[in-house]
Amino acid sequence: MSPRKPLDPSAPWRGWDVPSRDRLPPTMLAHEEVEYLVWLTETQFRGSGAVVDLGPWLGSSTCALAEGVRRGGRPGRIQAFDNFVWRRDYMESHHAAELPDHSDFRFLFDRFTRSHADRIEAHAVDLHHYRWTGGPIEILFVDAAKDWNLANNILASFGEALVPGKSLLVSQDYQHWSTYYLPLIFGSRPDLWEPLHMTGEGHIATLRPLKPVLGPGGIEERYSRASFGYADAARLLRRLAGERSGRNRLNLLACLLRLAALEKQEGDVADLREEILRDPANGELAPQLDAITDTLWEDLERGWELRAAGRAEEALGIARSALARHPGEPYLRTLLAWSLSSLDRLEEAEREFDDLVREAPAFTEGWLNRGKFRAERRRFAEAKTDAERARSLAGSLENIPTDYFEVLAQVLRHEGDLEGAIAAVTRIAERSPHRTPPLLWRARLLRDAGREADALADVRRARDLGAAERECEQVFRVDGGESRRRGG
Repeated sequence: MSPRKPLDPSAPWRGWDVPSRDRLPPTMLAHEEVEYLVWLTETQFRGSGAVVDLGPWLGSSTCALAEGVRRGGRPGRIQAFDNFVWRRDYMESHHAAELPDHSDFRFLFDRFTRSHADRIEAHAVDLHHYRWTGGPIEILFVDAAKDWNLANNILASFGEALVPGKSLLVSQDYQHWSTYYLPLIFGSRPDLWEPLHMTGEGHIATLRPLKPVLGPGGIEERYSRASFGYADAARLLRRLAGERSGRNRLNLLACLLRLAALEKQEGDVADLREEILRDPANGELAPQLDAITDTLWEDLERGWELRAAGRAEEALGIARSALARHPGEPYLRTLLAWSLSSLDRLEEAEREFDDLVREAPAFTEGWLNRGKFRAERRRFAEAKTDAERARSLAGSLENIPTDYFEVLAQVLRHEGDLEGAIAAVTRIAERSPHRTPPLLWRARLLRDAGREADALADVRRARDLGAAERECEQVFRVDGGESRRRGG
């Protein structure tokens, strides 16, 4: 039975009776976060709208929310949304499911939430594209805003269902340095978001919308780092940190440290590191400081964006600068090699690829990228050898990166095996169902195989997903449901 007198009036959920760990699914939530979710739906939920859980993983948050609704005697089910795609790089360490990368883990969610199945309705969706149509939302728990795009799409999809003055948005990662943008998005709009609760353990913050979230006076833009000048963002994060104490203050300072590192504000980075290390409550953060200030993946993303935009010289500069900090890092070496290729420095690029596979022979992507490079040079036999070496390293097709199917499709097309090439591109399309290039590539192969109706279906699907008309017309011209073969 839950205590009715709060142990801590400033945080009445602390000490709340919750299911024991062995009765909950494997979780990445802190204990206080579980307490908070049960307390929230048991004591604050009125049944005026849906309870929605975004990114429940194996269902611990879903069960906690469902447990509170059950105890409170309110009707309704928790609406849980996830893509249910397994990511070994971080999921396996929290639950050793021994599943292949990219595999469907919905069956695990169903198994672990069986005790609350009557209170749960799960949906397998891609939150980059999903649009909520389920009416008002009373409690929106968000553990899925893992990047700027997802944060924007979640607000765009679910924001209209939040009722001003009544709904609650529970941001799981509000205080985590990796999602430093969440306090910027919410904290920059005190006219729109009223902060209500913040856990001391974990990273939850709960906010209430003061007016309609979308439209005039609400959110009228897609947020990005460019939305917040560094000086203004730093002042805002400083102010938010100053309003808190203990772990919460340090977590918000860590958000500022992350932003300073991304913006290459080396002086602020050094000062913030020292400030955090001086604080006696830094126990959890101190070991993470190097990770917080490491911008490897952002540098890689920026480098690839520049190369795709035709600015290969700048991409090359980013690769070399980052390699000075991370000598030998294979993903950076891959960017370096492709940037050289884009600059027509092909001999240098090939030497980089050769050095990469020799010095990092277990790096699957190294073999695949050299295979792609060789396929572009029409050296298909060598490309096929590299691709098969990568497949042997990956161990199974489920674990192998998508580049394998790109190389395989080119090789099979060269060998005259159109159906094999179509099957390879189909694997790419299945992994990226909302991307248009695989559909158009498959359409061209289908056209060449004489399967024009199937090709036309792919072109139409690509056009529905937003492909440019000129790209579609390179395969077929579509007019009023009729198709006409173009030359080539």
